[in-house]
Amino acid sequence: MSGPRVRQLAVLWLLGLAAPGCGDEVQGRLRLLVVPHHQGRNAIQDPFQLVDRLEVGLTDEVGAYRALGGSAPLARFGPGLLSPGARGFPTLVDRNERGREVSLGFGPPVALEAGLDGSLSVSLLRLDCAVASPLGPGSAEEIDAGLGRAPALRLGAQQLETGSLAGELDAGALAWAAWSEDALRLKIRVRDDDVRPAGSGLDLSSGDGLRVYLDGLADGLGGGADDLVLSVGAGGRVEPSGGPAVVVTPWEGGYDVALTLPLPGAVKNGAVGFDLRLWDVDAAGPGSMLTWAFDPRQPGAEPGPEVFGRLVLAPWLLDLVPAREGPSAGASFAGTDGAVRLDGSWDELGLVLRVEVPDDEVRPAGAGAELEGADRVELWLDLANGLPPALERHRFLRLVASAGGQGSLAAGPTPEAVTSAGVAWSGWVTAAARPDGYLVEALLPWADLDLAAGPQRGWFLGLEVVVRDEDAGGARAASWSADPSRPERWNELRLFGLD
Repeated sequence: MSGPRVRQLAVLWLLGLAAPGCGDEVQGRLRLLVVPHHQGRNAIQDPFQLVDRLEVGLTDEVGAYRALGGSAPLARFGPGLLSPGARGFPTLVDRNERGREVSLGFGPPVALEAGLDGSLSVSLLRLDCAVASPLGPGSAEEIDAGLGRAPALRLGAQQLETGSLAGELDAGALAWAAWSEDALRLKIRVRDDDVRPAGSGLDLSSGDGLRVYLDGLADGLGGGADDLVLSVGAGGRVEPSGGPAVVVTPWEGGYDVALTLPLPGAVKNGAVGFDLRLWDVDAAGPGSMLTWAFDPRQPGAEPGPEVFGRLVLAPWLLDLVPAREGPSAGASFAGTDGAVRLDGSWDELGLVLRVEVPDDEVRPAGAGAELEGADRVELWLDLANGLPPALERHRFLRLVASAGGQGSLAAGPTPEAVTSAGVAWSGWVTAAARPDGYLVEALLPWADLDLAAGPQRGWFLGLEVVVRDEDAGGARAASWSADPSRPERWNELRLFGLD
């Protein structure tokens, strides 16, 4: 799918950190690599449309936002001297010429420390869109959808539909979203300095609470889902009863709501209609209502699917930059003997991928085109990134790299039909033993991919990584994505550039 070409942006966050007790100043860098909404290879939404100023800040775990400064879009940014140890979710806020938010993006949690030098990918979307991150393999028992994840959206003064707020702690929310093939998990942290649940037998709206809306007829879903409206009181009462399980947990300063909603047929980068409404009833003064997406011409009206926002079902992303521009942000997933680490780089000649595999019994030798019998890594590329057809002769490529440095390339129209017959490969594979495993590095030249056009900065490609562990007790496998046989669920790499 083609779409507007979104300008490349890396916010280079230059940190001046005051070393405690000595008055010395040390520097750090945190690169925020902006990720737009996209499908296929290309972006379909420009988050900088109508933007006059880009603001950078931190959002804490309860949703309080602290701006650190800002500049024009695409400019490098330095907030000046900060105290080390500040923690939170890096936050990008796009404002128009009137100072109103038009786009918003959150990164995963970070601590600002002396000597920091790293990169984080930050999804930046229009205010009526938010990102749900994936629940990967083995995550069925994961309870806290917010653990280590970037928030999806927040409710604050900009989302105030009726009433007024006495301050940031009066009412607001920070929400996380995580998705799998058949479920959407939400964690909503509500700020409220005076929690008042509805009394027994009284309407839920007579006390504090929230309402979640899910429209299964939104774009991007394969199977569709029933429309759902669920109201949750601050005291734990749910309407209608007998539906999805909901857990309400009070904390000093508000309450948390955790719930799982049905979401059949979900695919990556698809979007579901979604909305979130919060109402706050205080002892003094009128109550207030905050709604993520609403029609300002009808304040207080029940929102319908036509005004819902969109919750984008995003995959995990490996952002790669040219080697001359610094290290990549990297990614990791659970392997059979520990966490597997991914990184790499790219340039005009080819793509380099590195995989560090923990393994307590390394077997380097293998045989055949698939190097069977060796501990090995399968690197899969989907050139169409989930959206057929591909313009190239082959849509899928599989590069097998063994712990002994052997390599084999296959290609084909589907993952099941890849073959090494007639496939040219001018790249290489290297392997190095580690005390607790091995490291493989592989080069895939662009010329071997028969690309219809040269590689483009900003391209998103489907990427699956499968680790094959051959031990005396039998063969085991672990993968980065939820299902290696389904490219519509694969995670992604992006060809990014800081220049």
